Formats: sequence, C-alpha cells, structure tokens
Amino acid sequence: MALATPTKTYASAIDAAKEAPPALELTVFGQLVGASGLNVPSSHAEWKLRAGDGWTLAAGEASGSTQCDWPTASGAAGVAHVWHHPVDARFTSTSGLAGWPRLEIEVRQRDEHGRSDLAGYAVAHVPTAPGAHTLTAAVWRPRGSALERLAASFVGGRPALRDRELVFGSLVGGSLARGELGEKKLVTAPAGTVHLLLNVAVRHTAQQGRKR
Repeated sequence: MALATPTKTYASAIDAAKEAPPALELTVFGQLVGASGLNVPSSHAEWKLRAGDGWTLAAGEASGSTQCDWPTASGAAGVAHVWHHPVDARFTSTSGLAGWPRLEIEVRQRDEHGRSDLAGYAVAHVPTAPGAHTLTAAVWRPRGSALERLAASFVGGRPALRDRELVFGSLVGGSLARGELGEKKLVTAPAGTVHLLLNVAVRHTAQQGRKR
C-alpha cells in the first residue's frame, strides 16, 4: 500500500524557515581594566551585562565580580586601581536592535576590617560598531544627607540605593531608560572613572535592522 507523503507540511516548514530572518548575534569580549580617581583605599567591581526584551545570553557570562585591588598610595585620587577582569559573552536577539546591551557596574571598597562599602555606580553602553573599543564610564554615588556624610566619615557606610532601577534604569518598551524618580530627586556626587577595553562582533544586522 502506498503511503501519502505530507509534501505540503514540509513545503510550509521550508517556506517559513526562508522567511524568518536569522537572529542577530552580538559577541562582546574584553576586560574591565580598572578605575581611577576613586579616592578610596581599595576597590573591586560587581558588573552585569543587561539587555532589553528579546535578548538571550547564548554563551559566556553576563555578570561577575573583579578582584579587590589595594593600590600602594591608598586613597590617592590619581592612583589607578587595577582589575584586569575578563568579560566574554554572546547574545542573540529576535527583536532587532532595540534594547542593545550595556554594562552596569557597582564599584565597592573594602576597609582594613574586611567590611564592604559602596564606592559608586557606573554604566557603559556596549558599542554598536564592530571592532576594538577603549571606553570610560563616569562613577557617581548618592550624596546623602549631611548627617549621613558625617556618620560615614567616622564609622563608614556610605549612602547606597536599594532599588536597582533608580541606579541603572528600568526596561521600558524593550529599551533601557533611567527611572524618572532617580533623575528628579536623586542628588549625586562624582566618584571617579572606570576604564574598559571591549571588542565587539556583530552578525545579521542587515536582516534585523528593520526591527529597530
């Protein structure tokens, strides 16, 4: 007995595969080199690569923590803090270029008693152009009240934010945006600079570009 071949089903699957554009691929690799101008005795960084809706981590790590560096001239604003921490991740996106990843960084210090305290926050946007990039990201911290600053000078414990969305922003419509409350009411102070080396490789941007 002859068996019927579901040619229509196969044909439909092939046509659908031809119509669907390949997912955009973004590879980011490099390192968090370190920081300068922190004015703290030591530093380490906790970091996270964050993207909008439709992005998926395909390989590598999207978050981590660097080593703690203790420069020789402790607390000097011009002394570099060295981390040389690797960053290596590959993302795919089915939503085009919207919500392009960025690197969110929380810089912390550790005193002689081993207590960890906030040194500041920084954000670095992953470049959209392929190639090697040398980047800097400004570090800032909440200024706090006069009483909080006085207490921090004696016992430590700089003011910090509990809500991550006030620090780095929330996801709005697939894109990353700073929360309005943070922009309007948060008083900040400059706290140094983070230095990065990032290499970027991108595939299938032409097919996904129309989904901006």
